[in-house]
Amino acid sequence: MKKDEKAITDNRHLFWVVTGPIGIGKTTWCMQLAELAREKGLIVGGILSPPVFKDGRKIGIDLINLDEGNRRRLATERDLLLDGDTLELATQRWVFDPAVVAWGNEVLSTSGSYDLIFIDELGLLEFQRGQGFIAGFKLLDENCFRQAIVVIRPGLVHFARNRWKIDRIIDLSKTRIELEDFIAEIVASNKDRVK
Repeated sequence: MKKDEKAITDNRHLFWVVTGPIGIGKTTWCMQLAELAREKGLIVGGILSPPVFKDGRKIGIDLINLDEGNRRRLATERDLLLDGDTLELATQRWVFDPAVVAWGNEVLSTSGSYDLIFIDELGLLEFQRGQGFIAGFKLLDENCFRQAIVVIRPGLVHFARNRWKIDRIIDLSKTRIELEDFIAEIVASNKDRVK
């Protein structure tokens, strides 16, 4: 464990889960929250997985490294695969690029010193197959974060509850949390670090 990660485990950490059905806006909500957090002086890191649309149809999923702003194609819809594309990491609808998944894991494995870390998302690959963003599991298991916001589908939240102590579950299909109110809560818990 790195020195800065040890300091984080000595302090109280906060862990929120953002959930809701496909298309409700979980990633968009997290992107807006990350931007607000930066504006308030917080150091933000982790990964977000925004959808990629073409002609109004979701055809892919990108992966963004929040620290550097880099963006890569994480997954492509099965229907759009080319001959020779690998199905090494796949769900019923999506085929994931193993190199981009490895990059996401690298981002998460070096995320110990942020005020707020995002993991978007932990899903079937992680909870049921031990694949995908497994570095996110390690980060959460070892409490190597100050505050974490993790996107998890409703049908998988019970796995997260059984594995971790979650401070709050934000279900965007039931409650629309005002970003300004939520960021105030985050800033208050970082008052020793924010100017």
